[in-house]
Amino acid sequence: MGLIFAATSVSIPVAMLFSYNKMHLKSSKAALGAAVVDDIFAVILLAIFSLAVQAGLLGNSSAAMLQGHGSSVWSSLFYIIFAFIVMIGVGNYCVVPFIEWLKQSHLSHLIAPAANGVMLIYFAFAEIVGGLAGITGAYFAGLFHRLADHRHGAEKVISPFVNAFLLPLFLGSIGLQLDVRLLNGYDWLLVLFLLVAAIISKLLGCWFATMICNWFSDKDSYRWTALDTYLFGSSMVARGEVGLVVTTILFGSGIISPSHYVIAIVVIVLTTVATPIMLAQGFERLALTVKDQVFMLNIGLFSCIGTTQMFHIIMGNLEKNGIHPTVVQISDGSTVANLEEANVKIILNVDDGILFEGNREKIESIVRTVKESIIDDVAGLRG
Repeated sequence: MGLIFAATSVSIPVAMLFSYNKMHLKSSKAALGAAVVDDIFAVILLAIFSLAVQAGLLGNSSAAMLQGHGSSVWSSLFYIIFAFIVMIGVGNYCVVPFIEWLKQSHLSHLIAPAANGVMLIYFAFAEIVGGLAGITGAYFAGLFHRLADHRHGAEKVISPFVNAFLLPLFLGSIGLQLDVRLLNGYDWLLVLFLLVAAIISKLLGCWFATMICNWFSDKDSYRWTALDTYLFGSSMVARGEVGLVVTTILFGSGIISPSHYVIAIVVIVLTTVATPIMLAQGFERLALTVKDQVFMLNIGLFSCIGTTQMFHIIMGNLEKNGIHPTVVQISDGSTVANLEEANVKIILNVDDGILFEGNREKIESIVRTVKESIIDDVAGLRG
């Protein structure tokens, strides 16, 4: 059960953060990175678990989770390590250069088919050679493909098919295997306990991580508040897709009983429901805090040179002065530049203009510096 709840969903918090236009928050960026690391660790833990099952370290079991190569721990470990070395080597020295070659040869339309082929090869290699779960190979295939596919070419082609057909089919197949009537009163208490543990464990883990960051941070802009930590932890609560896949693998292999399978699926679904609720509460509190503390200045639209051009002028001036903001595109068409060191955000909205939020002194200093720079540039043109 611990293995099942090790992973974190990436798509659910991303959708929530985009819908609330909160991708620029440091808690959002930390959650995205941590969720990916969580998934990688979950896949590695699944490999270690399969090794332990094959070697009989977890007791005698008739379940054939994965067909290993011999009953010896060292033999199974050798094949697992060998499989990882081959997947990493092929990914770095074959997959990435091959995708780069496709782009340079104007064969970008073959990137998506290549991604499918590499995924299937890795999936089969992980199971047949390494004795691992196929998901392990497929996951690493996606990681290496992404290193070269910077424009998400494969994702744009594959995602509609996955979302429209494969994902509903996968979720439907899981629902068809569920029989909630298998759960008794004790099992429902276990569901409640696991749900609370799943939420608290993420919140405590994120609190511990941010506490360490605060110990080593001497700048206020880098320090984590209790609200930042709460948003970080809430984004990590949903278990989502990887948890469902791991649960299905374990159930299909006979590792967990039907009742435990139902319990795991119910808890995963409940964590998926809990995440948007927790984030909504945190964003509401954040809005109240921002309203009380943050200075706002709207310098309006620039019909003569263009509002977007003025935004780029401001960005160029900041970079010339050694300030490198983090720029994030929002789904509604807005662009947010986050200046963490100055505790300032600059928001470009095509309808409302350019909006500054944050420390009043820093905002006034930035506006004054940009104004002086523009005046000097105009004077130079006149000269």
